[in-house]
Amino acid sequence: MKPRERLQKTRLKCFALICVLEFVAACSSSSKRLSDKSSELKTKGSQSPDLAWAAELQSHIKIVRAPDVQAYLKSLCNVLNTSLVPRPGTVQVDLTRDHSKLWQSLSLPGSVAPDHHLYFPIELIKKIRFENELVALLALESLHAQKNTWLQRFQQIQSGSPGRDWKNSIPSSEALYSASKEFDWVQDDQKIFKEAISMLYKTGYDPRGLVSLIQIYQVNISHSPFDSEFLDQVMPEVRREIAIFPPLRNPIIQTNRFLKMQKRINSL
Repeated sequence: MKPRERLQKTRLKCFALICVLEFVAACSSSSKRLSDKSSELKTKGSQSPDLAWAAELQSHIKIVRAPDVQAYLKSLCNVLNTSLVPRPGTVQVDLTRDHSKLWQSLSLPGSVAPDHHLYFPIELIKKIRFENELVALLALESLHAQKNTWLQRFQQIQSGSPGRDWKNSIPSSEALYSASKEFDWVQDDQKIFKEAISMLYKTGYDPRGLVSLIQIYQVNISHSPFDSEFLDQVMPEVRREIAIFPPLRNPIIQTNRFLKMQKRINSL
């Protein structure tokens, strides 16, 4: 082999070795970043009862894996969020096997977990017939996420229950449910229903989808995050609020994309 060829071969080996070393270093750095992030979340969880409770809550939820449906729901949430000021951060959406009883027992608003993650029971989604009903559901949950409703209520319970030491521990579901009964959040929830009408209107969806959603809740109360008494109270309020808005010229009730996704949802 000629000297020039040997030199070129040596250079190629050195270059390959450098690439390998840089790759190993990058992997090590990435692993360290992930490790640091994990430690950060654990630290925050230990310091913040709401985050710790979110982790505890998630351990009781059965996730339905359907990436295409999740992406569809997330895209609808993103459309709705364009009408919110300020806009919520990145939306995380998951489908679950029925968690309605769990949500009701904890007095959690809608389907929003304490970490702003949106969970939708597949049994409820299957009851929805039109896209504007589905968007109405997403509007309610997006508003709860934007307003950080769960954390506000959690803090309200903490401040209103001085005898309970929840600052350094995760409350049991029984303790949280018992404490929540001391507060009345009906007016807050009614306000969110009214704001959802505005979201539907601004994004071109027929706001009567919210009326239909309430009816779905009433017929399928076991899948509803709201009790019958609240639904009976909010229905006339929603109807009156819708009547204030001028009719949309071509309101969206359902699209071809929804019809395609509906078949996929029903197959789950």
